[in-house]
Amino acid sequence: NTKNNIKISKRAATGDAEVRGAKLKICTAATYKDKKENCDPAKTISDIEMSWTSGTSPVEFNGLAKGDYYIVEITPPNGYKIATTATPFTINAAGEVSSGSQTVKDNLIVIKNKMNSFTVSKTDIATSKELPGATISICNTYTDENGKVKTLDDQYTNECIPVILSDGKEATWTSTDKPKEISGLPAGTYYLVEKIAPKGYSTAESIIFTIKSDGTLTDKDGKSLANNKLVMQDKKIDELKTGMGRLYIVLTIFVVVIALGGTTYYFTIKKNQQLIPLK
Repeated sequence: NTKNNIKISKRAATGDAEVRGAKLKICTAATYKDKKENCDPAKTISDIEMSWTSGTSPVEFNGLAKGDYYIVEITPPNGYKIATTATPFTINAAGEVSSGSQTVKDNLIVIKNKMNSFTVSKTDIATSKELPGATISICNTYTDENGKVKTLDDQYTNECIPVILSDGKEATWTSTDKPKEISGLPAGTYYLVEKIAPKGYSTAESIIFTIKSDGTLTDKDGKSLANNKLVMQDKKIDELKTGMGRLYIVLTIFVVVIALGGTTYYFTIKKNQQLIPLK
């Protein structure tokens, strides 16, 4: 007799190359229906637990008892959305594998993942138009002893350390007249940092955000961001100067009013004192 056999391939949504780093397991249909994603991995007749981390080639298991199973993804590959739906399959008495509507050839089941993706928009705060010329990075973070999230800085340059995307490239770019599409950012919490502002503009305050395992983008308070989009706005330096100038004018007027009021009060008291008749 030949042992029942199954092969499982983990791939990106586009392309046929294997994607490394996903943690998966195979559960019996009974344990999956009972515990869902917390189901215990099934074992082959050789007592081999069917849980693994995807690599450069499909994983292969021999000696599965006939029956119904589910493939569950525990952790997605870095930069990819988790496969939230478990993949069912069946092995019959003849060792043939079927999986719902999926055609199974050579007992190979393919599970695909989409990359995490979102948009970053750099705009003029007054016009909301895209602002070219800013140098922007997505930086790694850490949590200090007080529970505050901070940027992870280079000890020599004191600049925040940009994250590496799933394609191996650093998450740093120069803004253009169109929003920037970011793909392959691993799940986690990050800072969006403007390192160099466009000429004539002030540097924007950094933005903290989180990308979840399902690819959803949230702000520092955990609120989902519309259209999975981050917006960073800059003010023109002239506008800032104008605003400060107006503030100085207001302060000057305030000081003058107080001075005049104080002077008037002083002379009024002095006059009243002079009018008091002597007894």
